[in-house]
Amino acid sequence: MRNRYFNILFLLLVAWPTLTGQDRIEPAAHHSDENYDCSEKEQCFQSGERITYVVYYNWGFLWVSAGEVTFSVKEDSQGYHLVCDGSSYSSYDWFFSVDNRYESFIDKESFLPFLSIRDVKEGNYQKYEEVEYDRSNHTAWTRRATTKEDPLNTTTSEIDYCVHDLLSIIYYARSSPWRGNAQVGYEIPVDLFFGKEQYDLALTYRSHEPEKRIKKLGVYDVLQFSPELIEGELFSEGDEMNIWVTNDANKLPVLIESPLSVGKVKVVLKDYEGLKYELKARVK
Repeated sequence: MRNRYFNILFLLLVAWPTLTGQDRIEPAAHHSDENYDCSEKEQCFQSGERITYVVYYNWGFLWVSAGEVTFSVKEDSQGYHLVCDGSSYSSYDWFFSVDNRYESFIDKESFLPFLSIRDVKEGNYQKYEEVEYDRSNHTAWTRRATTKEDPLNTTTSEIDYCVHDLLSIIYYARSSPWRGNAQVGYEIPVDLFFGKEQYDLALTYRSHEPEKRIKKLGVYDVLQFSPELIEGELFSEGDEMNIWVTNDANKLPVLIESPLSVGKVKVVLKDYEGLKYELKARVK
């Protein structure tokens, strides 16, 4: 159980539109519709982008800086190589150590992954996983073992064409065309394949905050969104996660806040480099 609470600290950004606990979500109409277009987007990132966040965990009245998560983008001959490294601070390792790496190899045009890799080390727990996607046959092959040196066990799953992994879904959601006149409640559909299951979800627009103060960063013009959360081991009924992204061409997440069944978690932007566009959302 403790693994799940601390794993969520480092998945909050990896899965910011998608945190679901263990429950299965029935397909939504806009995902099952054969005419649904998952290719419409406005690319807001580029090769060389590197973004780092600090993860804070709350016990009662005390906020503790638990670790950092870094995202990077590199272009190669097949598309983009996305990498996310999450690790706990040495001062936190006495309680629970985390050293996770997520990789996604995505098509340059569609941003859909053709290969996903997870290499997870959390305390005494380890898992290595590769997922290969065959979209023409609506199939995903998941290969798992305790470590990447061990023999891999393969399972086959049926998927929809537009399904993403934990990393590609972030860059797809950031690049989804944003309607500046969108009303509160506007939804961006996102389909996720994770843990041999497909989840059909949505990211909901909540508000525009022209002056949001972000810890150690200043004041930003931001848009607030909330992903679907499923009641279960990590979230209770009525819980709501909030994500603030810059109201500019980068759509850069600067702050995430969420309750958990035990405690609270906060993820705050620390630094960045290689953004595709000038960061114009900082107002003070």
